[in-house]
Amino acid sequence: MKSFLEKISSKEISEYLTSLSDLPRNIVRGKDGSDLVMTISMTLSNTTALSIKEQSERLEAVLKLLNIDDDAIDSLSLLANQLPPHLTNAIAKHLSPTQKHNLIKPIKKLSFESIQIPTALTSPQSSISVRVVENRIDKYDKGATVILLSKMQNQDANKKLLNENKFSPIIFNDVDTFYVDINNNSDICAVIIDSSFIHDMSSQEQILFFETISGYSTFIWVRIDDTGLKISHEEINSVFKKSRCKLYVEIRDISYQPNGVLREQELSELSRVRDLLRAEDSTRFIPAEINDEEILTLISAATDHLQQIRYEASINVISLETRFLQGGYSPARIALIRINRDGKYIVAKISDKSAVLNEMKRFLEIIKPWDNQLNPKLYFHKNSAVILFDLVSDFASKELPAPMLQHCLEDIWHTQLFNKSTEAEYERKIDNFCDAIEKLAKSISELNIRRPAHSGLSSVGNPSITHLTNIEMLGIDWGLPSDAISARNLAEIRFAQYAMHASIHGDIHLRNILVKNDLDMHLIDYAGSGPGHPAIDLTRLELSLYCNYFKMAELESNCVDFQQDISINLLNKEDIERKYYKMISIKINKIVIRGVVAARDHAIKACESYGGGKEDYLAAKYLVAWQYLAMNGPQTSLVKSIINVLTPAISNW
Repeated sequence: MKSFLEKISSKEISEYLTSLSDLPRNIVRGKDGSDLVMTISMTLSNTTALSIKEQSERLEAVLKLLNIDDDAIDSLSLLANQLPPHLTNAIAKHLSPTQKHNLIKPIKKLSFESIQIPTALTSPQSSISVRVVENRIDKYDKGATVILLSKMQNQDANKKLLNENKFSPIIFNDVDTFYVDINNNSDICAVIIDSSFIHDMSSQEQILFFETISGYSTFIWVRIDDTGLKISHEEINSVFKKSRCKLYVEIRDISYQPNGVLREQELSELSRVRDLLRAEDSTRFIPAEINDEEILTLISAATDHLQQIRYEASINVISLETRFLQGGYSPARIALIRINRDGKYIVAKISDKSAVLNEMKRFLEIIKPWDNQLNPKLYFHKNSAVILFDLVSDFASKELPAPMLQHCLEDIWHTQLFNKSTEAEYERKIDNFCDAIEKLAKSISELNIRRPAHSGLSSVGNPSITHLTNIEMLGIDWGLPSDAISARNLAEIRFAQYAMHASIHGDIHLRNILVKNDLDMHLIDYAGSGPGHPAIDLTRLELSLYCNYFKMAELESNCVDFQQDISINLLNKEDIERKYYKMISIKINKIVIRGVVAARDHAIKACESYGGGKEDYLAAKYLVAWQYLAMNGPQTSLVKSIINVLTPAISNW
């Protein structure tokens, strides 16, 4: 066994590769399997000749080749949190979600532990004592690369200073080679630009050059010898603000200097970035549905976030707990994360860089002037990106996220259905929800009456019915009146008149509405925000409530009458509740009716603010109803009642 451990931890690659061939080919079962992995792991962790990266890679190679059974993996999940974080994280990649929960249990403080070595590698009597070293961070090149850009042979002093402080300087004297490296190197913490490198560039070439640097990472520090600039500091700052979706540029982003000589007091900025990019190596993190590059970006972002809110650069992330949440329709992953166990929860949205940048740009232009409660912060590194949001917390428990409106409405229905609450308490809750949904509709209308800036943002929130026409080409008529499709064409023409006039959220549904308490609701997820139709958000709110949660307790003909009174006759909430008093004996219907009427009234007012009116509201509602025909979930009979009522009115336009 000693020979095997010496070889697997050897600096010589040939000996390491030989050790892999010595691994048992038969299944190693139960405690034998977990003890073997722990022995190898702790041997690697104590090998100072190997970097953290090399230790992790070797352990991952062992886990891929070693054939251990399910019992061994279960046992390993209970032991692995005794290892340094980088090895715990390597093991976590081979565990199930349930097993990963074992890794965030409190760590027992161990100094020595005797582990029985499996008979597959040694005699039955052999054992080995291994010291467990926690939170040891080896120094290696990760996050320590400093790019020196110069066409002159004048970087000796900079190289010497950087090498003395354990950075890895690389010199480039032409821009094309630099562009190749920055596209392939994830370890860059700083770029130091000598005037000779940019002196011969045109103004446009300098702008392109700084766009490339600023688009690489939000973490890196850039030092510029400004004697070679043909563009102003303000123009460079503008490039950085645009690339990073920031309102201002900080000192920690860019430093303008009158020469290319790096000073010792500037090293603190390089060290700060290097430590951020190395944060994952000292963080106990259980990876789930994200890759290694995303893990690096998320942990670096969480570390920076923690240091900023605590105003202490020395604070480190020791552990990062994650719980992935149900999201919307985009491929982005949404995680609830907590830093260092005792910290406050925040929400992370993780996706590719282009998608996250697009969402952040939409937030800054469309949503921030209206609502900045989520306080998003954008971070990216190479191709991965994350937005950190403040948590909209549950009123009862500040540490947990507020529930979605969808779940709250389900609870309200089940409470009445199964008689789970006192009548007075239940009635108070219903009244509070009615007030909150009306307040929400008013708030959305305040967004919709804002004209969007002419910044070139596309509209992604307006309805598209292309998928319906594809089905209709097969001869499907949806069981609707013969003039329904021609009415839909008229609605599209009417809708187009104001299709880009308003600022919209773009993705209103009941999972994107969080209920902080019975009187306070918040919208989330602004990836679809941008220019759009002034009635589209509120008609989506109206139909999300009506088509998903209205309980049809009467004849279908009554639902047609109900829609006639809502959409055409525009009855107010008091008249609706009087006329349909049986419907509101089901309490969830009362909330739905209040929300439907409020959404309708505010949608019409929003249209009027742009010179439109009721017909524009009806056009938006008609198109959304058609969209709902193809969606799973909405009650088709209620969707058809809307189309049946609106078809004659729209056909007469």
